[in-house]
Amino acid sequence: MCHSVGGTGAELGPALDGWGRGKSAAVIAMALVRPGAELAQGYEGTEIKTKDGLTIQGLLIKQSDPLRMRSMGGLIQIIPADRVASRRRMQASLMMSAAHLGLTAQDVADIVAFLQRN
Repeated sequence: MCHSVGGTGAELGPALDGWGRGKSAAVIAMALVRPGAELAQGYEGTEIKTKDGLTIQGLLIKQSDPLRMRSMGGLIQIIPADRVASRRRMQASLMMSAAHLGLTAQDVADIVAFLQRN
């Protein structure tokens, strides 16, 4: 929904091809368990609240009118500036933690092993 591997997937987060090679298992596991501990540059999230009560979170990819936001799944949303009630940089990561995703310790270990090989 958020990353690509081998050209497949979405572009909300950084591509994971080669990302885990050379990294320790602990570093990769931490990125899964506490994704907000270290955000990749350029992937800081933005939250927009519209005048009609919608909350949109994602990567702000165009700041002029109309704003463009890339949200989960790679969905691009176009938001006219006159609809924006507020806009703020998110303090937390857009990525859900392993716990929020319902991943077990074995799931995390499997993902770590996969990312270290690819």
